[in-house]
Amino acid sequence: MNSINESLRSIRKSKKISYQELADMCGVSKGYIYQIEKGKSDPTLSVINKIASSLDVSLSDLIDVKIDGLSVKERRIINIYRELYKREQNMAYRFICVMNDVYNLELKADE
Repeated sequence: MNSINESLRSIRKSKKISYQELADMCGVSKGYIYQIEKGKSDPTLSVINKIASSLDVSLSDLIDVKIDGLSVKERRIINIYRELYKREQNMAYRFICVMNDVYNLELKADE
């Protein structure tokens, strides 16, 4: 799967936009949007721009570009973290650790 399909599906569903509605906004077919989400078609940069604009999101929300092994979102999280005061950094770190523990417990429960 390419990086756009999962993010496209997630964003489209969270905004409660149907395949047809998004296709109409982008000037493409409903089937094409479906194929992109299923990873069966790779959209052009022009189409990706239309999708991002139609969903009112940035390109980095749709495409997980890696720079130095980090995605745009990961780099943004790191930059935000660095701007926090030490106490806030500790709170953020504890929060992430708790979320990771919860995630791991859920994984074990599913086994």
